[in-house]
Amino acid sequence: MHDAVQEYNPNYRPDLEDISTLPPQISEILYEKELQTDIPKFHVVLFDDSDHTYDYVIEMLMAIFGHNSSTAFQMACEVDVLGRVVVYTSNKEHAEMKRDQIINYGADWRLDHSVHSMRASIEQVNQDIDLQQ
Repeated sequence: MHDAVQEYNPNYRPDLEDISTLPPQISEILYEKELQTDIPKFHVVLFDDSDHTYDYVIEMLMAIFGHNSSTAFQMACEVDVLGRVVVYTSNKEHAEMKRDQIINYGADWRLDHSVHSMRASIEQVNQDIDLQQ
């Protein structure tokens, strides 16, 4: 019975290269700790188009980022009115991964003329101006 218990090693550090395989709670803790460091931050920016419905945008934001329906709806409204919205902020590698997930999400099946995913990019956060991040 005691063979299955590992001895505690205070120097053990798991490989955290791919945080997508970690439980959501652990990923969120690591994300919050990262925001408190001096690692450059990048926004994931979603751009508006006329080839996707509100339902698609809300569904995509919930699936990729885990936003709740209220937050996703607010972001859908902002992208529709302003033409762009920041949907996530993280380190460069994680922001690139999330941007790619948007780009690869696929067309909106609700619209016949929708043949591609939405457009997205990453932008480095300007720490001097963007103090709320």
